[in-house]
Amino acid sequence: MVGIGLVAVFVLAAVVVIWQLFVSYRARAALAREEVYQKLAEETGRAQSSVAEQLESMRAELRDVRDRTVELERILKEVG
Repeated sequence: MVGIGLVAVFVLAAVVVIWQLFVSYRARAALAREEVYQKLAEETGRAQSSVAEQLESMRAELRDVRDRTVELERILKEVG
C-alpha cells in the first residue's frame, strides 16, 4: 500500500510540475505577444505623426499655389 501511495504522490507531483511549466510557457508567450503589439503601436504612432507632418506641409504648399494662381488670374484680368 505504501508503494501505491508513493507512486501516487510522484504522479501528482509530476502533474503539478508539468501544469506549472505549461502555465509559465503560456504566460511568456502572452508577454511576448504583448511586447510585439506594444512595439507595433509605437511604430504606428510615429508613422501617423510623420504623415500628419507631411500633410501639413502639403497643405502649406497648396495654399501657396492657390495664392499664386489667384494673383496670376488677377494679373491676367488686368492685362486682358
